[in-house]
Amino acid sequence: MIYFVNDHFTSEAKLSLLDLGVLRGFGVFEFARTYQGIFFHLDHHIKRFFNSARTIGLYSPYSASEIEKFCYELLEKNSLSECSVKMVLTGGISLNGFEPEGNSTFALIANTLPPPPKPLAIATAYYERYLPECKTLNYLPAILEQQKARANGFDEVLFLDHSGNILEGARENFFAIKHGTLVTPKLGVLPGVTRQFVIDVAQDIMNVEERCMAYAELPDCEEVFFTSTAKEIAPIARIDSMVFSSEQTHSLHRLYKSKVLEELNYSLSSSKP
Repeated sequence: MIYFVNDHFTSEAKLSLLDLGVLRGFGVFEFARTYQGIFFHLDHHIKRFFNSARTIGLYSPYSASEIEKFCYELLEKNSLSECSVKMVLTGGISLNGFEPEGNSTFALIANTLPPPPKPLAIATAYYERYLPECKTLNYLPAILEQQKARANGFDEVLFLDHSGNILEGARENFFAIKHGTLVTPKLGVLPGVTRQFVIDVAQDIMNVEERCMAYAELPDCEEVFFTSTAKEIAPIARIDSMVFSSEQTHSLHRLYKSKVLEELNYSLSSSKP
């Protein structure tokens, strides 16, 4: 596999043990995917990448157009068409092991996409992310809760705040269909790129509400699902002991896929001379 690290492509990616991303988990990342060799909403992902970095005091050494160019070069060098690319920006090498010194590390990592998930069994846990609007490298609580969920026979975890309101998954946004209305939490969650596209697509066929949603509302919901760049729309069959269907979720996913292809075809036709 070929990677991009600090100005060059390499098959031997290395990261200093003094890098704050290693020592302190200080850094941000972003995750984009392709369809038929074309990135979907890459500009949205890069914009969020910059926003995440700025929030924690980091700045990308490259412009948006440069990152886009590197991403496509990475696809070509790895002979990939359907894949993901992760952008990573860390605090760089720190001699005192704690404070950034202005020498950030930037990397791009390409990977194949996982197969579509089966309907998921979800466990709930109480956890509120610090800086939920950012994709930071610190996933310690999420990893621990995910491991706990797996040990108890679940696939993934859904986080609640301490008032009992639904937030998000470890790596996903959450949606519910309640009395025919699509509901998704608005505050305390990552502003997902896929989340927003699902909202835009769904508004053509149903009412959509972005609002605080209590765990106590789940028994009144017909369907629930996760969204993410990798999973797209992933139906949830069970949350704790509650069981849900997925008929409308599958229909929404088909519509989502058709809209993605429409946008990609438009991008291709617009780029032709």
